[in-house]
Amino acid sequence: MKRYQTHTTQDQFEEMHRRLDKTKRTSATVNVPREALTNLLMDHSNMMKECGAV
Repeated sequence: MKRYQTHTTQDQFEEMHRRLDKTKRTSATVNVPREALTNLLMDHSNMMKECGAV
C-alpha cells in the first residue's frame, strides 16, 4: 500500500476530534483551528486527485 505525506498533523486531527466530541449533538457548528481545517481540506483535495475523482 502506498503511503502519503499529509498536511494535517496527528495532534491537529486529535484536537479536531476532541472539539467535535465536546460540542452538543444539536449544534450546527464546531469551532476548530483554522490551520487544522486548512490542512485537512488540502489532504482531502490530494486524496480526491489520487482517486481520480477530480
